[in-house]
Amino acid sequence: MTFRRFLFHLVFLFFSCNTLFSQTMKVTQDYGLWTGVKIKSKHNNFEFTLEPQVRTFYGFSKINNYIFDFSAEYNINKNFGIATQQRYDHAKKRYTDTQNNYIYSLDFKYHKRFLSDFKFYYRLRHENELTNFFFNYRPEKKSTISYRNKIKLRYDISKTNNIYVSAEIFKIHKQFKSPYYNKLRFYIGDKIKTSWGTFDCALGYTQELNNAYPAHFLIIHVLYELSL
Repeated sequence: MTFRRFLFHLVFLFFSCNTLFSQTMKVTQDYGLWTGVKIKSKHNNFEFTLEPQVRTFYGFSKINNYIFDFSAEYNINKNFGIATQQRYDHAKKRYTDTQNNYIYSLDFKYHKRFLSDFKFYYRLRHENELTNFFFNYRPEKKSTISYRNKIKLRYDISKTNNIYVSAEIFKIHKQFKSPYYNKLRFYIGDKIKTSWGTFDCALGYTQELNNAYPAHFLIIHVLYELSL
């Protein structure tokens, strides 16, 4: 079986299978579209980014998140950088009431080019999510901390196409629980440069860890990037 045929069968499996439910009526297989606009501006060693996003679930039929990101990155040198991100997330949860969350994070980044056409990336993110921060927020009950380790390999096919693969593992810290790994996420995609901007198009897959009925989610990712 060729890789192309294998990929076709994988996508067909997610799109054709019936939604599966566990004993608690939890959806264990789903897919959705994650799309948005990323506006970047560079000033010396600093890069600022605005990124509104919309994310769907239940097979594109329902809005899961309205997201607004602002981030600032400082390039220490050609290989190392640090960044901070502020996010507002209007989240329509599957099993709980709608939440209005504030998330802030701090990133440590490393990247290195090798063999002229390849580039390796590593990112460690410390993330703190404050549930309903603007609505009767109580920090002793509403804060969730995550550590996210991500690696990415990019291959520059041409001046137009930059294909990549990435893998990320999430470790979560909650009150009254020992820290545990709760999620894996993979992407395969292409950053397509045009005269109108860059289109980041990818197929992603997320799987829960350490759960009796782990959720599997297929992501169709389309992001338009514009540099000012």
